[in-house]
Amino acid sequence: MIIHRAMLAALIGAAILSAAIWWLLPEEAAIGQLENIHGIPFPSEKGRLVVTEKLAHADVYFTRSPVAHTAYVTATLNPISEQSLAIGIRENSFWLSYPKHTIFQDRAPAPDIGPRTVTVAIPLTDKLPDQDGSLDLMFFAPGRTDEPDEGADDSTRWLLYDLRIISRPALPTVTEIKDVIRRFINKERVL
Repeated sequence: MIIHRAMLAALIGAAILSAAIWWLLPEEAAIGQLENIHGIPFPSEKGRLVVTEKLAHADVYFTRSPVAHTAYVTATLNPISEQSLAIGIRENSFWLSYPKHTIFQDRAPAPDIGPRTVTVAIPLTDKLPDQDGSLDLMFFAPGRTDEPDEGADDSTRWLLYDLRIISRPALPTVTEIKDVIRRFINKERVL
């Protein structure tokens, strides 16, 4: 009987240790197709995506919960003549609730100087997953108006060579924890 209890305790301890190690390991996300806000994919040219609208969206899939994690988003891109580019992950049910993180900023239009790689850290704890468990990622170019879709007047053009997202454990802030609890109590879902 004592041997069985010791074996059971050892198995439980091993399971807890395995789960802790698994949780601490970084995870690379699967990233869906980059598309405009109407769901139309951007064209590919010579192994890179040509983004021709000021809002570009992709679904991001992790196998673990986003709670207590931070996403490290690494993008290799060429802004061409864009003066700024930002990225965000949706945090609530409103379709444009993306806190923006600047990934490129240039004070004056510059000639095309080629691709550059940038990394930005985005806390995931307070982000709202879709019903399929994915997180919504959005790229933002400034555009000429405040309209999300400028139609034929949209002069946006930049290139995306590579996009990688790694999730790592991180201590959430008190505000992020409150958001998760509020979302759970209110059963908040993506609209």
